[in-house]
Amino acid sequence: MSYPRSLVNILLIAALCLLIPLLFIIAPAYTNPLIAFFFDADALPTDENGDGGHDYIYIKFDVDLDEDVTTNVTVIAELYNQSGKIVATKSVTYKVTGQEVGYNSLKLTPSPNVSGIYNARVMLSDKSDELYVNNIYYNPVPGSKPIAYFADAVVSSTLNMVILRFDVNMVQEINSNVTVNATLIDSTGKTINSQNLTYKTFFDSIDYQRMNFIPTFDDAYSIVLTVYPEGGLAADSRILNVLWPPGIGAYFRKYEAFAFNDRIELAFDVDLEYNITYMVTVEAILYNSQSDVAAYGYTSYLTTGTLSDENRIALFPKASSHDKYYAELIVNVDGYPASYGYIEDIPFGRPRWYINGDNVVDILDLIIVAREFGKKSFELLEPKADVNLDGIVDILDLVIVAHHFGEKW
Repeated sequence: MSYPRSLVNILLIAALCLLIPLLFIIAPAYTNPLIAFFFDADALPTDENGDGGHDYIYIKFDVDLDEDVTTNVTVIAELYNQSGKIVATKSVTYKVTGQEVGYNSLKLTPSPNVSGIYNARVMLSDKSDELYVNNIYYNPVPGSKPIAYFADAVVSSTLNMVILRFDVNMVQEINSNVTVNATLIDSTGKTINSQNLTYKTFFDSIDYQRMNFIPTFDDAYSIVLTVYPEGGLAADSRILNVLWPPGIGAYFRKYEAFAFNDRIELAFDVDLEYNITYMVTVEAILYNSQSDVAAYGYTSYLTTGTLSDENRIALFPKASSHDKYYAELIVNVDGYPASYGYIEDIPFGRPRWYINGDNVVDILDLIIVAREFGKKSFELLEPKADVNLDGIVDILDLVIVAHHFGEKW
């Protein structure tokens, strides 16, 4: 027995209306948790009133997110004395957007307010990430000795050497001689080389200095940096990681392609053979079926050991017709290729109801539409949920996806 098509559509719409509340319950289970992490943190003793003594320890930090969204984060800062006792703590809540550069800060004064070496800890309120800044020399006594700190310190490697560059500034508005000690250490903790450099620097001058190190074997090295102002105690220290030779130690743990209506997204996770945090650059080259380059993109970011930290590159082929593409992925360390990945037969130009890019119309596509239900186009986290491109996600979009349920590309 057959029924009029209009009756079938009415029954389908009624079933979908009953399904929407269930999808809203299921949808959160398929939502990846938002991950916040520290990109950078530093702590500086600060003489605000200019009397030669420190008034507080200035702690600055930059928190990033693993997705390009805006949310509130809460950062807690704790100050410890040499015996490990907490002598000050403060917190701040502020908005963070994706991986945009956006520093915030807190001012901590030890209690009791006495001179000494302090350590600072900054952490997210959910304790998902934290950083330490150690050996902060603090002296509140007016007329105290000059304090130097690293305004910047970067390390990179070439095929022949490890190159260290650093910029030292003074807390007070003075000229002063400073001595920087840099020690190269291998992954077993053995000292390979140590160097000292003494030179004159000013309050906030930009005057990068350079040291070169010659490693002896392939490894993940550390450089321990300490700066000593003239007549003062060690004021600031850093630990920098570097892979030598460049290009070693980074590899793709996984990679895959997702085709959308207007783009192809390549998702990948880069891991390191060593448990350190390091900057990598991933290049993506897209070829069409005629082996012509159809699109190119790259991204640079910090990755840590075997931490699961998926990243993506979006590529926009110029061709509008259906085609199958081939992608090449290259991970570079210090400008040298470390590993390659290849993905073949990527279909592009699919109908919009293949929402999540897995080549089949199923419950996951319905969940995405349900999660965005009622939103207008400019509010959508997943723009493809507006299947019929009418500016709003509504029952019509659910009907279209349901009508093609089970289809494969």
